[in-house]
Amino acid sequence: MPSDTLLCCLPLSMSANRWLVYSVLLSGGRVQFHNELETLSDQLEDLRPSLLLACPYLLHQLYHQIRDQFSSQTGLNEVLLSKAL
Repeated sequence: MPSDTLLCCLPLSMSANRWLVYSVLLSGGRVQFHNELETLSDQLEDLRPSLLLACPYLLHQLYHQIRDQFSSQTGLNEVLLSKAL
């Protein structure tokens, strides 16, 4: 789709990532390349990508960043957040 935004977290030498980049660009979408783990959550917030191709390690680190942000919640908020994640 022309409105697709892809956030690339893998090197272009990987065939799946390269194929996805080409597909998005040929359909008129836009591609943004990610370079640092510490800024991934900020980039996700700013870009709001519709596509994300990442390795399990990167997703695991992102999961822990989210859990750390909500670790101070108590009561009903804590229950809802634990169910959502």
